[in-house]
Amino acid sequence: MYDRSSAQRPKFRDYAVEVTNMSEKAQIATVGKHETGRLEFVLYRTQSDKLIMLHTETTQKQAKNIKEKVERRLPVELVDVEPWDYHDVLGKALDVAYRNRDCDLRFNPSLGTRVMTSALIMAAMFTNSLVYLVKEQNGKPVDVVEVLPIRRTMLTQPKKNILKKLLSEGDCVPSQRELGSRTSLAASTISGHVRDLEDAGYIRRSKGAEGNVICITDLGRIVLRVAQHWKEL
Repeated sequence: MYDRSSAQRPKFRDYAVEVTNMSEKAQIATVGKHETGRLEFVLYRTQSDKLIMLHTETTQKQAKNIKEKVERRLPVELVDVEPWDYHDVLGKALDVAYRNRDCDLRFNPSLGTRVMTSALIMAAMFTNSLVYLVKEQNGKPVDVVEVLPIRRTMLTQPKKNILKKLLSEGDCVPSQRELGSRTSLAASTISGHVRDLEDAGYIRRSKGAEGNVICITDLGRIVLRVAQHWKEL
């Protein structure tokens, strides 16, 4: 079992590395349940160059079965975790992420216990990585949704100012140029902020008479409210 003592616990900030020149996609997945359809669905719907599965003692057989199916097309690594030990799962997920830090990391918690899922999403936040979620219909997987963790779109002051300005202007402004003018941000600067906010789901863009109309979303309102309460967000 992973040693949770303060002397052995990993310094999580050390894992939040900036990755450049990424070529391989490494998918880190949980196998905490005996059903494997959702994990295999994600594998075949997304591109991965390697797969690392965090499995439990009781799901080792399922993990090995998946490995046998896919290892002809990509390398597979198995890592044993304690399914209800949050620090064990998080520590091992971060260790795997650190060892694969030159890759474009993707986290797939579709088959985890609640503890495993929480730990894997936290690892994605620490490492600034995407999370794969499975959309289901009538109990069957139908699509894979990519979710950006909050660390990737942390609300810097310029981003907060953009959201605040949208709220004060009745939720929308008629164009990105107009938004830049009203927030005193240069065109080269505001384009990146707008893209990040849109990717995070905090704003949306739609065609208008003067260009792209930019509006704050319900999620953007909530995130701004939280950010104003917890200053470190």
